[in-house]
Amino acid sequence: MFPSIGRMRVKHRGVLLTLKGTVIRSASVKMIEGEKEYECRRCRHRFKVYPELETGNPIRLPTSCPSKVRKSIIQILSASCGDDKFSGGLFG
Repeated sequence: MFPSIGRMRVKHRGVLLTLKGTVIRSASVKMIEGEKEYECRRCRHRFKVYPELETGNPIRLPTSCPSKVRKSIIQILSASCGDDKFSGGLFG
């Protein structure tokens, strides 16, 4: 048991702690999205986007598809397909 909440540190992350005290304020639980998977509507490339926790958890989509597609047999990697329309949701 910890003598005070102020002595908790990062090294205690993932460890079950027992604290004794009085709850003076509480709020509802807020869900934080850890990742979201999108699919490009043009080339069907699937990619994951992660939140920016430092800026309040917004998940920002890229301005164009992040896939690398083949333009020809000679050129292995080229620019992205260029589309900016994505489908979001759970893909199984």
